[in-house]
Amino acid sequence: MTNSALLLAPILLPIIFGTLLPFLKLKERPREIYTIFVASINACITGYLIFNPPQDVFTLVSISSVLSLAFRIDGLSAVFAGLVAGLWPLATLYAIPYMRNESNTLRFFSFYTIVFGITLGIAFSANFFTLYLFYEILSFSTLPLVAHKMDPKSVKAKIYYLFYSISGASLIFIGLAYTIYYAGGDTLFKYGGFISGAPLDENILLVVYFVTFLGFGVKSAVFPLHGWLPMAAVAPTPTTALLHAVAVVKAGVFGIARLTYYTFDYASLSSTWVQTATMGLAAFTIIYASTMMFREKYVKRALVYSTISNLSYIVLAMTMMIPAGLAAGLLHMVFHGLAKIVLFMCVGIMLVKCGLGYTDQIYGIGKRAPLTLAALIITSMSMIGIPLTPGFLGKWHIATAVVRLHSIVGFVGIGAIVYSTIMAALYLLPLIVRAFFVGLDSRNRHDEAEYFEHVEHATHDNLLKESFDMLFPVITITLVVIYFGLFSGPLFSILNRIANGGV
Repeated sequence: MTNSALLLAPILLPIIFGTLLPFLKLKERPREIYTIFVASINACITGYLIFNPPQDVFTLVSISSVLSLAFRIDGLSAVFAGLVAGLWPLATLYAIPYMRNESNTLRFFSFYTIVFGITLGIAFSANFFTLYLFYEILSFSTLPLVAHKMDPKSVKAKIYYLFYSISGASLIFIGLAYTIYYAGGDTLFKYGGFISGAPLDENILLVVYFVTFLGFGVKSAVFPLHGWLPMAAVAPTPTTALLHAVAVVKAGVFGIARLTYYTFDYASLSSTWVQTATMGLAAFTIIYASTMMFREKYVKRALVYSTISNLSYIVLAMTMMIPAGLAAGLLHMVFHGLAKIVLFMCVGIMLVKCGLGYTDQIYGIGKRAPLTLAALIITSMSMIGIPLTPGFLGKWHIATAVVRLHSIVGFVGIGAIVYSTIMAALYLLPLIVRAFFVGLDSRNRHDEAEYFEHVEHATHDNLLKESFDMLFPVITITLVVIYFGLFSGPLFSILNRIANGGV
């Protein structure tokens, strides 16, 4: 049995080594090795702890009788930490060649490493106060990554990100204060909730839940709290791929899961106005974001709107207030994270190697980079929800959970998912066709030659030779996506057990 103090290792290791990085004055290549080594070692430690979890809660500091910094691994934290730890080294490997031509890379990789530990701090939080503290730190530590370029667009995105994050944290703080009061000081996460309010306080507790939900809804980009995420698309693609497809936004839905199933009694929330309100917001967000994606010409920003839509799939599932909803939400959280990070990476390759980022610029690029575009096709199929892909399975389990709920707003949610699927198909399928067939926009042969003259360096041979470390994570995660499309049964069984209170 591992000592519970070991839970600090994967949290502190990247924070310490990321903080030390600027002081070591390493040259480029040693710095790259250092960064990937820290990410890999930390992922291994995290994996060991997930499979050998300490049984006890580790309390680092007791600030007062009701406030303490405490850590523990349960089933829910293992899912989130496993997703983050599994993708972080691969994302770091991708970020290294991507950032070679960027400025301020030392600062970038310092914060990129630090955020790994902070995200695991969220995953391993044993109580509401610890979750809130690391959630706040995550906002400030990711700010330099969002505003990395420090041009006018980045500065504007930074201001929006900060405003939304502080607003969300303020709402969560209200929830923290009230839950401490109603729980009598004990805020240790417990399946089925730790709050036991008197019937007289029921309406107050529902309002507290809804306010706190909105606080976590900022990072999970629930309408109208989503505005920061499309603007953050100006950040370097490694930031967008990992932090805005996995760590930051998934911290939001993770917080909603903790709030609904481990803070409040989900059964008492069922069939109340907050269930209708939260599911309704999720359904509206799905429709809104899918429409905005379809209208967007800049591919990277379109994928951000797709992220907003899929995050609300997860929110819709988790706010059903039933274990089947939580299981379906966790499954889609994992599958969306895998597929979306590959999509962002593929778009990043087209941006950094070819200078192409708009839908009307990518005609024929698939002939020049077939492996990159093959990964894009497979993960696009998953995002659309084609059968035999993980995306289909995630949507299927959400839909079956809604059927169990027998709720009108739930069926509205199914309609929103169907609409979103159609919009995703109408956007992504033509994108794939454009990528493999030149001339669909009436270019003649002379125009085609002129068009490719400025991207001739992006032939697949050169792409493979110069950026194998960019292609390797793309191919690796794509293979995982294929695997889960065919063999997701064991994973869903585990998630279903967790959603029913198991570990």
